[in-house]
Amino acid sequence: MNSLYDVVPDMIVLLDTYFCEYTDYGRCGVMHGAHIDNDAA
Repeated sequence: MNSLYDVVPDMIVLLDTYFCEYTDYGRCGVMHGAHIDNDAA
């Protein structure tokens, strides 16, 4: 990333993270019992 900032110092970086692959149920939302709360994620 630092080398990119050297070339384009005004660049804005946006990241979107997913934790689906780290859950045992394979969903991106947070489980509350049988309900998936996507807003909490």
